[in-house]
Amino acid sequence: MTLERRRREARKQPRDDFPGDEAEIIDKADILIVDYDLLELEGDYYQTGEGLAYLARCYSGCGLIVALNQFEQGVTFDLSLQSNGFPNSFADLNISSDLLRSSGLWSEPWEGFRPWFWPLLPNALEKFNSRCHALEGNMKQRILEFLRFPKEAISLIPNDLLEWIGGAEVTFEEFVNASDGGLHLKDQPLTTSSLVHIAAARVWQWLEWGILPAQNLLIDAPHLVSSFPSLIRDQAKDITTWNGTTSFVNHESLPLNNDVIESSRFAQIDWLSRPVWFWSQVKDNSNIKDVADPWSSEWPDHIFCEDTSRFLAEQQARSFVSAVNSPFVRRYVEFLEGKVDYKNKVRFAL
Repeated sequence: MTLERRRREARKQPRDDFPGDEAEIIDKADILIVDYDLLELEGDYYQTGEGLAYLARCYSGCGLIVALNQFEQGVTFDLSLQSNGFPNSFADLNISSDLLRSSGLWSEPWEGFRPWFWPLLPNALEKFNSRCHALEGNMKQRILEFLRFPKEAISLIPNDLLEWIGGAEVTFEEFVNASDGGLHLKDQPLTTSSLVHIAAARVWQWLEWGILPAQNLLIDAPHLVSSFPSLIRDQAKDITTWNGTTSFVNHESLPLNNDVIESSRFAQIDWLSRPVWFWSQVKDNSNIKDVADPWSSEWPDHIFCEDTSRFLAEQQARSFVSAVNSPFVRRYVEFLEGKVDYKNKVRFAL
């Protein structure tokens, strides 16, 4: 296999650029889609889809990597909210092949089943390319300093997640070469671009799949307004306005009172799939009406559903207890009975 050959060559001598070999078609792929089960491929060399995802991320110039059928099959929603294979998978997204054509994966607006943790793939590709460009010449910068994490937010990162990137002081280059999230032991980067691509993809996965699901360090718009409804622009009660917070557009286009929370916004917008804010700063912001005088707030009967990425009236939703490491473990789903297989159903009873 050509990517494996590149891997072996990298241990001997790095290159200035990717070679013009048989894997060039992968170098040019904006989105590489791989099936986990590759047993039926011809030839004596066997590789799983995850192994191919690792080789493609570390030894090619491809864009996003979508892996199929590694952790789920059919139309499935994991109530633990810890799916997608993080921290071990090198794919940017793990889904079943049945979901690949879901409109909500490719464009908005959407209808029906559309897990909130999915990125919007065209948007995610654009952001990946922007991250790669931003990291050129900046690989020796410290990750958390580059991402502009405030000290109080760093102190809230769970130890296992901090250890995965290599610590609070680690640089992007050190992360790729010497952490649990980068190159495998003894492997070497093939090119300088390899280092950039690995860092741009894997640190995004750390933020997207490791940090964000808990919603207690970084918080996105629908979860933010669920805690502080006064942040909805003009304090609108119309559920259509609330559903406007689920868009992947720039934060300025969301129906929020952005001026009140601008100082708490995570400014490196290309490093997450959606606008987010630092919870440690928002929760103590006395300029937010719900913080200054929580008893005066009006709480509409709107509940955010993680399986359809939209707000519904509370009586239309079903609660469950996720497995995220956070005080915000109770979440809601629309519960599309007969259409979606909900894994870990015991979490409905917790």
